Amino acid sequence: MVDDLLALPRSPLVVAEGSTLPAAAVQDRSRAVWLLPTPEFQQARLEERRLASGERERFLLLAKTIEREARDHDVPTLVVNGRDGIEAGRPSNGASKAHLPEGPTATTVAERRALLREANEAVVAQVRGYYAHPWAEGDAS
Repeated sequence: MVDDLLALPRSPLVVAEGSTLPAAAVQDRSRAVWLLPTPEFQQARLEERRLASGERERFLLLAKTIEREARDHDVPTLVVNGRDGIEAGRPSNGASKAHLPEGPTATTVAERRALLREANEAVVAQVRGYYAHPWAEGDAS
């Protein structure tokens, strides 16, 4: 994943979402920021999802691990609460919001739907790619 990200052009903005990119992999701190939810925001989101037993704890542990790795590797972070938008996030470790305007923006409902569709298609491609491996167990559908 790190090689794939490094191969992408520097513009427009690249947003890598998920927990698969470790903070230790950051080479250019000027172009990176880790978004960290406040505990209240994360709790609310987890409650909305109605997770199976153990899943909630797994997500909480993962969030703590990501936050610890970001702190240990001194990568820029931005704490978000889910209410006030990213502009109101609390930056730390040199986090900057300066590059966010470079990214794709949606100003209409149709544009938002198009961006969500693109993101959903990327997730589907990732799942199918995983299950295409001979060692993967399960069904991509």
